[in-house]
Amino acid sequence: MKVFEYGSGGSTVFFARHAGQVFSVEHDPAWHGHVGKTLAAQQLTNCHYLLRVPQSVAGVAVAAEGKHAFIDEREWEYPGMSFETYVRSIDVHPDRTFDLVLVDGRARADCIAHAISKIRPGGGT
Repeated sequence: MKVFEYGSGGSTVFFARHAGQVFSVEHDPAWHGHVGKTLAAQQLTNCHYLLRVPQSVAGVAVAAEGKHAFIDEREWEYPGMSFETYVRSIDVHPDRTFDLVLVDGRARADCIAHAISKIRPGGGT
C-alpha cells in the first residue's frame, strides 16, 4: 500500500509499520521533531516525512469568494497564515498514486480537494 497523510502522529507510525510507502506532511515543527524521533527509534525508514509550516497570507491567491485560500478551519489558531505549501505537498505526486489519503490535519477542505485525483481507483480518503 502507498499512503499519504495530512497531519502526523500515531497513524504515521502505524502506516510506516504496515504500508509499503508513507508520505506524511506536518505543520508543527515541535510535533514533527517528536514523530520523526519515534520513526527513527523504531527504524521505520519507509516514511517520507515533510514539514510545511504555515506562511503569512501576504501574496497568497485570493479565492473567488474574496477569502484567502488555504486557510485552516480553526483560523483563530493561525490568524493571517496560509497552509498553501502544506496543502500542495501532495501535488508533486502523479494522479492515482495512493491507495489511501488520510486527512487529519489543517486546512482539511483544501487538502481533500487536492487529494481526490491522487487516489487510485478503489482507494479511499
